[in-house]
Amino acid sequence: GSKAKESQIATGTFFCPNCMADSGYTHMRVSRYFTLYFIPLFATSTLGEYVICHGCNGQLSDRVLEFT
Repeated sequence: GSKAKESQIATGTFFCPNCMADSGYTHMRVSRYFTLYFIPLFATSTLGEYVICHGCNGQLSDRVLEFT
């Protein structure tokens, strides 16, 4: 079977457009894993990436990290 699983890629500081201030973030990736008896063995595809702001707890597109 398969299962989606989130993993942390990076952390740091960025300008959050929701908070309108510099804030900490966690960069997350969601991947589909091949499972055998409900045990995820290896990633088969990447489903998407997003950023969690530590200030407002919002989920944003990973493109916000490109802004200066």
